[in-house]
Amino acid sequence: MDAYPPAFQGNALNLLFLDDARPITRGVEYLRNLDSPVMFEDCREYLLSQDYTLWPFPVHRYPSYRGTVPRKWDVMPRYRFSLCYENIRDEPSYVTEKIFDSMRCGCVPIYWGASNITDYVDGEAFVDRRQFGSDQELEDYIWGVTEVEYGRYQEAIRAYLQCEQFVAFLPPAFVDTVISVLDL
Repeated sequence: MDAYPPAFQGNALNLLFLDDARPITRGVEYLRNLDSPVMFEDCREYLLSQDYTLWPFPVHRYPSYRGTVPRKWDVMPRYRFSLCYENIRDEPSYVTEKIFDSMRCGCVPIYWGASNITDYVDGEAFVDRRQFGSDQELEDYIWGVTEVEYGRYQEAIRAYLQCEQFVAFLPPAFVDTVISVLDL
């Protein structure tokens, strides 16, 4: 049986990228060029099987491809890191579920999205992709993360998931926001 979170074994890169059937993104481009062993889970085939007859994009098979994932919660806990690239970069306050899903599954997010993400999420709880000038720099960093450094990320994630700042992103807060905006 797999250990969750995965045991830290040297510098083995253990990274997940879930692509939800959007056109080629920076994350997919990164994986296409990556020589390192990467597990790549994808729900694209599942979505295609749902009768999307106008789907204009080809389904690519990368060497790291490991099949369809209808529920990310079944897969994410097996990985130490996950690429959490938003569909829009540098848009202030545009924060989706990607970073939170990663954290809740015990993955350290590698985040690239909202320019002000640290207004919403503790900067110690994720790897900020903007801090790296290239995909190679990011890869080198991830390969070099020690067990102690990884533990610090995990501690920051656990603390963040218990704080008021995170509560604002949970369903009850969302419902309260909708009710407030609609003046119900």
